[in-house]
Amino acid sequence: MLLVSLCSSAFGTSVLLKWKQSRTKGVTRNCVYYLHPPSGEPQQIYCSTTPTTTYTDHAVLPGHTYHYGVTSLKGIEESKYDKVNVVVK
Repeated sequence: MLLVSLCSSAFGTSVLLKWKQSRTKGVTRNCVYYLHPPSGEPQQIYCSTTPTTTYTDHAVLPGHTYHYGVTSLKGIEESKYDKVNVVVK
């Protein structure tokens, strides 16, 4: 199983997501999703071409809450989402 740990910081009108890379050998890339609660479809907003541990979302607006999920990929196998909610003030 692939796991990702998340933390987040909000700076004005951008959100910086940082996570610890999966310890699973062979991780090839990471993907970031908007998760639309409660049961909406996830929307992929970024997928790296190599393993990475950060993503900055510049498309956020003050006063809104954003629900993110990050996955690790090993070939075509994708981990479950690690999730974080961010309130932009």
